[in-house]
Amino acid sequence: MTADDIIQDKLSEHDRRFDKVDERLVEHDRRFDKVDERLDNLTAIVVEHGERLEQTVTKAEFEEFRKEQSNANDQMISILKRLDEERFATIEWLRRVEREVEDQKKKTHEHELLLQKIKQELKIAN
Repeated sequence: MTADDIIQDKLSEHDRRFDKVDERLVEHDRRFDKVDERLDNLTAIVVEHGERLEQTVTKAEFEEFRKEQSNANDQMISILKRLDEERFATIEWLRRVEREVEDQKKKTHEHELLLQKIKQELKIAN
């Protein structure tokens, strides 16, 4: 074997090694492409979650809303209690007025009877 043959063999050996390295680099490129694709998917998910988080209510905001609703409910309950008390008072007032009307009807009827007797005595009856 000549020196050129030895050099040629070494160069061929280096070429085979470079081919193997190239194959490994191609495989790494495929892996990186897959990783890039997954990273893009994860980025999209993170962006979506970030948008959702912007729309969520903080604990302090929720607590403030709950207090406002509780105050509004308390005010409505107070109004309803007052209306209920007024209803009972109104019913009692109506009963009293109805009794007075009935008493007035009785008195009016008695007065009509007395008036008729008086007219009969005076002889001006209808």
